Amino acid sequence: MNWDAIGVVSEVVGAIAVVVSIIYLAVQISSNTKTMRANAGFEATHSWANSNEIFSQFSDDHLMTIVRTFDSTASWDDFSEVERVRISLSFRALFQKLEACVTAGSLC
Repeated sequence: MNWDAIGVVSEVVGAIAVVVSIIYLAVQISSNTKTMRANAGFEATHSWANSNEIFSQFSDDHLMTIVRTFDSTASWDDFSEVERVRISLSFRALFQKLEACVTAGSLC
């Protein structure tokens, strides 16, 4: 066996090693993507569960204030200053959760 043949064999072995490593990398990236999606889904569900838990702990007055905001006949002027702050903070928190879902690429 001469040096040219050894060089050709080593190049073939190197090329096979590169292809195998690229395939391995593709499998690992795919696995990581599935894991990240599952984690994002869990985090989104957990975030909504926390939101629901917080809403369930509102006082009756606060909860009814939130419900009244969905009344089509309600006007912003119908709410007291304290109610406006509560409504603003509640919806701000909700929108921030949605923004986090969109940023994470999750379908909350």
